[in-house]
Amino acid sequence: MWAQYNGRIEYATIVHHIVPADENSDLFFLESNLITVSRASHQEIHKLYARSDGDKKHTQDILRSLVHQLGVS
Repeated sequence: MWAQYNGRIEYATIVHHIVPADENSDLFFLESNLITVSRASHQEIHKLYARSDGDKKHTQDILRSLVHQLGVS
């Protein structure tokens, strides 16, 4: 979904935790905190997380929106 949101088609091979486990382990298995992404997308997301707190929050908001579109609550 992240790749599609950014105009690309990629095979999803990784499950990304929107809120990282080291920040909130209670969300580790929560489906609404998980999104499948490609390796390239995963690296891209983590670069955005590392850039600034604002970029991290914005990226997490987008990811949550994408998961919500899939009907996961």
